[in-house]
Amino acid sequence: MAKINVAFLNASMTGNSAAFAEVLIEKLVNDKESQGHSVEQIIEIDLNDELEGEILNSNNMGDFWSDAQDYIDVLKDSDIIICATSLINYHASPVMVAFLNKIIVNGITFSYNEQGPNALLREEFKNKKVYIVATSGSPKAMLPSGPATAFEAVSQSFEFIGLNTEIILFDGINAPENFGKDEQQLIATYQSTIDAVKF
Repeated sequence: MAKINVAFLNASMTGNSAAFAEVLIEKLVNDKESQGHSVEQIIEIDLNDELEGEILNSNNMGDFWSDAQDYIDVLKDSDIIICATSLINYHASPVMVAFLNKIIVNGITFSYNEQGPNALLREEFKNKKVYIVATSGSPKAMLPSGPATAFEAVSQSFEFIGLNTEIILFDGINAPENFGKDEQQLIATYQSTIDAVKF
């Protein structure tokens, strides 16, 4: 029986992606128990609190990564990472981007050699997986490449340092047919998407 450690990185700005993530974490626990495994611990980091005001720029490059190892250690210590992020102006939420900037560090999580970029922790990360729980207000069909591009950038950033990823997209949260729905009603609306996730 495997003992599994889970990290929940909450970068949701609307609350919807966090709500879906919490339902998926419950499903994860049940799925793993049915497979004969157990979830040993679940740690939650609210990136909205942790990384408030943290924007990488030319003026703070000297100390921006001073706490990077703390976040990298969260990835090292977790078997499964659940990230909740919203689509904000065609981008992943700012604190999601800030987190990625924290963990993608030349000489620590990647380096360059004559073959190009190299994920330095690929061997350590090879059996870990990041699930990106993503929400957008508009349906995907109404946003030409919007959600796909934004959330694929998050996925590719994790993969750049050697992690496996899967995007779980809940699009159309604010579509007319969903106006007025509370959290539980939205979850029921997207139940088939939740059920399709295999942990």
